[in-house]
Amino acid sequence: MRKSDEMKRFAYFFTVAIALLAIPTFLTGEPAEKLVEHLPGVAESLIENHEEAAQISLVLVLLAGALGGIKLLVRWEGINRVTSIGFGIALVVSAISLGYTANLGGEIRHTEIRANANGAQSLNAESKDNNESNEVGKEGTKEDSDD
Repeated sequence: MRKSDEMKRFAYFFTVAIALLAIPTFLTGEPAEKLVEHLPGVAESLIENHEEAAQISLVLVLLAGALGGIKLLVRWEGINRVTSIGFGIALVVSAISLGYTANLGGEIRHTEIRANANGAQSLNAESKDNNESNEVGKEGTKEDSDD
């Protein structure tokens, strides 16, 4: 496959754009926490795990975006190879981190993910942590498929 300079520039630009969009996405976390923290089956520990992972993911995405910006703006050959390797590593690591963070966020409201990942005992313990009077069953919450 032929290396296209236009495609590389698009990838760098796209990464910078994604990094910039990650900032407002991250900032919606606190308001979202206030909306869900008192819902049945939502444990504070799940929210905290997601928040900590989101902080790490934000830093990694911003690093990838910064390296993409450097690649767009700097044409010095000596820095080219170093930033190319760093850019590739930052992209892979940030993608993995974002996937992990998204999964943790899904566990907050999707008990079927939690039950499969942590077991039914963990689900019941987290429900008790949240001081909810109604216990979440071992098989998750009410199924929505009976519409």
